[in-house]
Amino acid sequence: MATAQELLDRLDRQGGEIRAVVQEFTQQQLRSVPVVGKWSIQQLIIHLADADAAFMDRMRRLIAEDEPVLMAWDQDKFAQRLFYDEQSVEDAIAIIELGRRQMGRILRKLAPDGLARAGRHSERGRQTLSDVLINTVGHVEHHMPFLLEKCRKLR
Repeated sequence: MATAQELLDRLDRQGGEIRAVVQEFTQQQLRSVPVVGKWSIQQLIIHLADADAAFMDRMRRLIAEDEPVLMAWDQDKFAQRLFYDEQSVEDAIAIIELGRRQMGRILRKLAPDGLARAGRHSERGRQTLSDVLINTVGHVEHHMPFLLEKCRKLR
């Protein structure tokens, strides 16, 4: 099990890691679908930015509110209805980096028991701030192999 400090360090690094993986590709390459039936690199990165927005909202609510409701979101509807092909990969990565940098500042200021603050996820039940932090870091780690495979196929 990772320590809080290790999780925060990974939270800080991941935006730059995403940027480093995709910086060499053109807009056309980012929008291509190198793995048939799967998202493009662009769609995947926009998904990561949307997921980060949800995770950051949950963390803020857990810190600021008592026993907040943490709303689920439908990733497929977001991808279908939020014009993922028209959004900016550069902006999405910047949003990930900035949101994580700001949240990292907040999380580092919490009292030692701050990560135990809890709320109720609309689908998963009770979640602590620690759970959401683990999920945030784990989400990028889950998608990174898919991102790397898409990039490898484009080369």
